[in-house]
Amino acid sequence: MEKIKEKERLAYGEWGKFCFVHAPAWVWGIAFLCCAAEIFVSYLVEYRLYQGVLGAGTIPFAVFLIIFLVITWYRSEMKPPKPLDKTENRLNRVLYFLYIPLGIYLVFLGLRERWSFVPAFQIIFLYPTLLLPPKITNRLKAVHMLIFIYCLILAGTFAGVLAAGYISQPRAVKLLQEQGYENIVFQEVQKGEYLADDMPDNDFLPEDMETSVYLFSAEKGGEPWAAAVSPVRGVIIGETPAPEGSEIRHWLDPQTLDLFYERWDGEIVTYEMKLE
Repeated sequence: MEKIKEKERLAYGEWGKFCFVHAPAWVWGIAFLCCAAEIFVSYLVEYRLYQGVLGAGTIPFAVFLIIFLVITWYRSEMKPPKPLDKTENRLNRVLYFLYIPLGIYLVFLGLRERWSFVPAFQIIFLYPTLLLPPKITNRLKAVHMLIFIYCLILAGTFAGVLAAGYISQPRAVKLLQEQGYENIVFQEVQKGEYLADDMPDNDFLPEDMETSVYLFSAEKGGEPWAAAVSPVRGVIIGETPAPEGSEIRHWLDPQTLDLFYERWDGEIVTYEMKLE
């Protein structure tokens, strides 16, 4: 594609929202601040506060930002595109109306699988970008759309976390402290059914068996204990002493798993002692 000359660039300043060149530096600053804030909050939610129990689209939105910038900058260096003919306009309208049922399906899927509440609400909050009239979108540069999109995603992230109602890993630690536990150490997030057999007298419900739970090591009365907290219900669902040699100890001391190997029977992973 032939490059446009610098003196001709101003004449093409209004040709579409993909022209980055004329955006002031302060607009760029706001755009990157909004993008960085959303990616940081998503990372904090997904990998720090909820340890992967709640998905927040951190990696997809970071990748989308890079792709968006590359494509937009490349298109800003090209000549203005030719006006769409009637057939292309009709095709765009059909695709536009297909976005709506697709978005509804993704939202339904996210609300059914509670771990993906956050992505579902991020999609809901992105809907206004589809409803903007062409008279507005044609006047917006890509940098303006970037600010608009990532502010909406950020709002959807907060809304999704509130709607899910999960308790975070730091809140689970406080819950254990209120029950008299000390020296609490977060171990991992694990599916409930894998822990249930090693935690007798537990309070696992059927839904806890199918979802991930927080597993902690702690001390009570000077003795080592293991405790499981349901992020969905926000309660302690399993407590058991964890002396040396106990089954639950294998989950608390990952290095001991070197003495074991995984066996997959088609439904569940179990650990069996290696025979030397």
